[in-house]
Amino acid sequence: MGGGDRDTTPPQLDSTKTVVPANGTLNFQASRIIIPFDEYVQLKDKEKQILITPFLETPPEIYVKGKKVIVDFKAPLENNTTYIINFGKSIIDLTEGNEMVNYRYVFSTGSYIDSLKYSASVYDAFNKTPVEGAYVMLYKDHQDSVLLKKKPNYFGVTDAMGNCTIENIASGTYKVLTFQEDNGNYLWEPDNEMIGYSNRLFNAAQDTIVDTMTVFSNQPDELNIEEAMITSSGKGWVAFNQALDKDYRPENDSLVKSFAYKNTVKINPTRDTLFFFVKPTLEAGKKHPVGIQSTTRKTLIPLQPDTSLTFRTNISSGLKPGENPRFQFSQPLSDINELKIEVKTEDKSVQHELVKSGTNGLIIAADWQESVSYEIHLLPGAVRSYRNIENDTIAAYFDVLRPNDVGALATTIAAPKGQYIVELLNEGKVVDRAMLSGTELSKTYGNLLPGTYFLRIIFDENTNGVWDTGSYFDNKQPERIEYYMDPIQIKKGWDMDINWEIRD
Repeated sequence: MGGGDRDTTPPQLDSTKTVVPANGTLNFQASRIIIPFDEYVQLKDKEKQILITPFLETPPEIYVKGKKVIVDFKAPLENNTTYIINFGKSIIDLTEGNEMVNYRYVFSTGSYIDSLKYSASVYDAFNKTPVEGAYVMLYKDHQDSVLLKKKPNYFGVTDAMGNCTIENIASGTYKVLTFQEDNGNYLWEPDNEMIGYSNRLFNAAQDTIVDTMTVFSNQPDELNIEEAMITSSGKGWVAFNQALDKDYRPENDSLVKSFAYKNTVKINPTRDTLFFFVKPTLEAGKKHPVGIQSTTRKTLIPLQPDTSLTFRTNISSGLKPGENPRFQFSQPLSDINELKIEVKTEDKSVQHELVKSGTNGLIIAADWQESVSYEIHLLPGAVRSYRNIENDTIAAYFDVLRPNDVGALATTIAAPKGQYIVELLNEGKVVDRAMLSGTELSKTYGNLLPGTYFLRIIFDENTNGVWDTGSYFDNKQPERIEYYMDPIQIKKGWDMDINWEIRD
């Protein structure tokens, strides 16, 4: 038995019946709206999809009865006010789930329908991508604290492109805010919800431009620990809710000295995470305070140490011209036995020099020749960690890349006078980071593996070397970030030049 084509037609208003009261009614006094359709319907996700503006403190009951959607108001409406009910994607047919998109019912309790509108685009402050599902709020109350205690007069939700238009607004001047509403109470929760705001008030009768706003995690009032961890290898980290002060030095912190192994403490480039290895004298299974002196301490239990020593290298894709092989081990090294390290080609040994890099790195320097295949063997016991763990056999095979196997990029950025952080990214990771100042910022990147790269610049307004988020109550927007307009394709043997002008 065969079936017909699948029904893909969304529900439609029943042309043989009328909406009661009619859409666009003036001097509205009804307590119920009846909307008839040409087929049986249901409401999907109505709490999120159906938006009513201006906001109603007592929401109506919205339900389905057969082929009708019914709206029952539970409290009196404001006088001389235009209301909009946007059903979003909530109305679907009963059998196939086809959506009737953005059906709007508009009415006024006064003698005319307000016709003014507001439009905005919302982006993530750091990565500059459009934000979908952000609530754009308009308030007649202009106090900074309004978003903590009052629901908005009008609101809309951004689409996949980050755009939002709020229509049928009454004349007046409005404070404009946007945040990601997670719990449905239409009040901002600073600890959980990102925020953005317009630097100006919106005059509904005069302003016609489209606002652009960025959302950001509001800068906390106090420095606190967000996460802390110690792994079984002894490596640990403490992540904070904001950047550490640029003058903070962990080597001068007595608390850090109590748990961190000598010379292993590092602060990440954004200065919001402290990395370290714990002292081998700390007893596994016992609690130890971890943090910095100026914050609440976090107590952790170090796990049992690893029984193996792992590593990563920079030669998995071949050795770049002018570089040396580097082995980065999972624990700080206490001893290197050069007699157990061999470097050779297919037919001869290669003279080399061993150089310790930091606390857990080993560089093998030699006169590496292009297009030659090499082998590096670390026999058992070639290196020993600070926890007395020795390596198992390690064998690495690699070729030295030719200059034609890599690419280069030269950038010149014309920008307003200031201090900047310029970053080159590949596969979501920062491969180069430079602090540059002035009005013409030049930087050359060599030995780049073929691939897709991105270039971004951070306006380091307070010259602290990191990107700073905003603070709503301090009326401080996040530091500006710009991304070069196109992905940068690096090809073998190619030298690229990019000139980029950034306007104030």
